[in-house]
Formats: sequence, structure tokens, C-alpha cells
Amino acid sequence: MLLQADKQEPLLPCADGWTTRVRTMKNQCEMRRAFGLWPFTQKNHNVVMACILTVFSASADAVWQGTTLTTFLYLTYGSNSMVGFADAARGIFTLLIALPIGWTADRWPHKSRLIAIGGALTPLASGLMIYAVLYLNQESTSSYMVYVLALCTWGIVYTIAKGPVQALYASSTKVGERSRLYTLKFQLSSISSAVGRAGTIVVFAFSGDRWRLADLRVLIFAGLALEGLAALAMLGFRDDAMLPKEPEVISNTASRGINASGVSMTDAGRKEGSYSRPPTLHPRAWMVNWVLSASSIFYGVGSGMTVKYFPLFFKEDLQLSPVTVQSVFVLTPVANAALSSLGLRMAARFGRVQTLMVLRVSSIILLITIGSISMRLRSGHL
Repeated sequence: MLLQADKQEPLLPCADGWTTRVRTMKNQCEMRRAFGLWPFTQKNHNVVMACILTVFSASADAVWQGTTLTTFLYLTYGSNSMVGFADAARGIFTLLIALPIGWTADRWPHKSRLIAIGGALTPLASGLMIYAVLYLNQESTSSYMVYVLALCTWGIVYTIAKGPVQALYASSTKVGERSRLYTLKFQLSSISSAVGRAGTIVVFAFSGDRWRLADLRVLIFAGLALEGLAALAMLGFRDDAMLPKEPEVISNTASRGINASGVSMTDAGRKEGSYSRPPTLHPRAWMVNWVLSASSIFYGVGSGMTVKYFPLFFKEDLQLSPVTVQSVFVLTPVANAALSSLGLRMAARFGRVQTLMVLRVSSIILLITIGSISMRLRSGHL
């Protein structure tokens, strides 16, 4: 039908019986291809697929990653160093592949195919992990190397899920709706993570609430099964569902009536409550990418030195049971989901960077407090 547009025919019927001019009809049909995934008939196809991927991926990670996998490796070898080496190997490998994958996602117009590669790698990563979990022991070096290889393969999958998927997600959302949709995606991730953790609590409760390798294996296999559903979601993205590029819109409230160049908004902008960002920003705007990159690197290093060992801290230092530890990790994403809307309102009132700085500093203070409590527990002063 679209081919008839080249013949200069003035009117053509659209899918639902409308008649309109050829150019308008072509734009309408192109937009309609981006929507209509039942039952989300009013949502963009890629947005829906990203939300589905988020639900399965977050719930799967909560079941088999984090506490489960870390504790399994610790119980097998009885050493923090083995846990740290494996995670460091995955982190270094992920760092090396992140740049080429990001570069490919920016340059290659077929982002959905790159995402599909991540989905296709999931069975391989799962197979390697299953083999390692079945045969991992202190006497077998080869099984540990397979375990590290499995983590590196999962690093590729996660890098694709956090890079090209996010890029396609952004390209499939309208500028004025991005904050809301990103908040929705974060809330789905938090709630799914809590549900996954709740499932592990059920398993631990019925198995005697003890740290046992057999129970941890069951959870790892269950989480890998959920990863298979996430892989299917990665095969469902479409490039033709991306929306045309449009200028970024800044709210009147957040900008306080002044644009990035210090010029007041036009009367039309004031009436609409928004305006388009000017093409040129501050002369030092190029520094933003470098500052964000450096921030991500330092944040990643800090997370690698702390987050991975939270489960072991609760288990070894505080002597908490599996149900108690997992309950902590259930409440955490629920609180994150509940407070994310508050953070969005704070960003709209005070600015995104200002809000981010306040929250980051607060989290650092709380982390230092946890470390201080740990030292007092070990010294017997608490």
C-alpha cells in the first residue's frame, strides 16, 4: 500500500478504513507499527518488551545472583578471595567489552539484532553455569575456570541488556514521557526483584532455614530458568518501532523560566509550560560525558568492593539466617520502588544533578555507618 505513494495518488484507505492524504497516511501507518502489542495497544512495542525483559531479568537475578551465587561459592571454597577473584574477572571482562558493544549500538542501525545476540548467548551462559555449579569443588580447578567463563559470558548478556536495550528504549519513548517511563521501569525492576527474593525465602523456609549447597543449587537452576524467559524477550525488539527524533522538552518548573543559555523562554513556551532545548549549550558541556564516565567507573569500583559482600557480611559477621538475609533484600527494592517517585518529584523541583548528589552523599554516609558498626561488632564494643 505504501508503494502506491510514489504514484502520487491523492487519497488512500488506511488499515481502519480512514482516508487521508498519502504523506499523512504513511506517517500514521509507520507510527501504528510501533504500537499495538496486545494487550498494551496504546504502548510502544519496544517499551513493552523492555518492561517484560525487566520483569523476568530482575526476578531471575534476585533468585540466583547476589546472595545465592555468592554464598554458594563461599560455602564451596570457604574463602572470600575466590568470590572476589571471580567477580573481578567478570568486572574486568565486562569493562573491556562495554565500549565495543556501546560503539556498535550507536553506529549499527539494527539495534534489535544486537539485542537478539544477547538473547542467543543466554543458553550458552546458562549451560556453562549449570556445569560449573554441578561439578564445582575445592579439588577441581577446571570447574572453577568454567564458573569464571560463565560469569564472563553473563557479563556480555548483561552489558547488552544495559546498553543497546536502554538505547532502543530511549529511542522508543517520547521526550516528555521519558522520566515517567524510566521511573516505571525502575519500579518494575524493584518489585520483580522483591518477588524473586520472596521466592527464595519460601525455599529456605521449607528446607529448614539453613545455608546448604543443595538448596542453593535449586535456586540457581530456578533463576537460570527465568533467564530463559528473559532471553525470549530480548528476541522480541523491533527497529521499526523506534520513534522519530524530537527536541528535548524541559519543564517550566524545573527550568524556572530560563533556558540553558540564560535566555528567558518565549511567550509560546510559557503558555505551553515547556520549550525545546537550544542546539548549543555551555562551552564546557563536552565535560559532562567524561564526568559521568568517571563517576560510573568510581561507582563500579566501590560497588565491587562492597555490594558483592553484603550477603557474606550478614551471614558471617551478623550470623543471620537465610530467611532473615533475604528478607532484608526483599525490603530494599520495595523501598526503592516506593521512594523513586519521591526522587522524581525532588528532581523536578531542585534539579536532577542536585538531587542525585544529595542521595549519593546520603548513601555514602549510611555505608560508612555500616562499616563502623561492623568494626565495633568485631572488637566487642557493641
